[in-house]
Amino acid sequence: MYEELSGARVAAESTGIYNQLLDYLGTEIIKSEQIESLDSDDAEYSERIRRSLLAGFFSKAAYRVQGDDNYKSVKDNYPFLIEPDSCLVGMGHEWVICHNFHFSSIQYMQVVTAAEAEWLLEYPIFKDDRLPRRVTGELKNPEVKQSLDKARAKPPAPSKEIPVRVSYIASVIIAPHGKLT
Repeated sequence: MYEELSGARVAAESTGIYNQLLDYLGTEIIKSEQIESLDSDDAEYSERIRRSLLAGFFSKAAYRVQGDDNYKSVKDNYPFLIEPDSCLVGMGHEWVICHNFHFSSIQYMQVVTAAEAEWLLEYPIFKDDRLPRRVTGELKNPEVKQSLDKARAKPPAPSKEIPVRVSYIASVIIAPHGKLT
């Protein structure tokens, strides 16, 4: 009988802590520092935005498998298609990240952004020992490792770091809700 009450109490307490964190971010971090803005004419405009989105959504990365818009999620190896009204349909990007996976008779990725394999290497979940494996120990999707190995073999490009503040805000605020609060 009391399990329901303690669950509700824990949920309310968690919500309160999350709201306090959002208030702190809004007052202490965002308002106390000048937020750098990008000029849309900047050559790195698209890349910087995509890298910032990747900072919050790297766990929802998908790799293109055989076919035009057939992808598999890295984490669970589920097959997905890019939502038909996306501008990325037919573009053939090797890697994408998405805001949401929509499950229906056909599984779709919604709000999709192209990513580069080299960018994924910055995140620990894309290290070889952290890639998803079957019970037998073999990789769920060996093509993921092949793509990442090709990216590792390329000469390193000059680092275009996203400010830690931007990455942190993207992962805390955007990732859980999919929008700024």
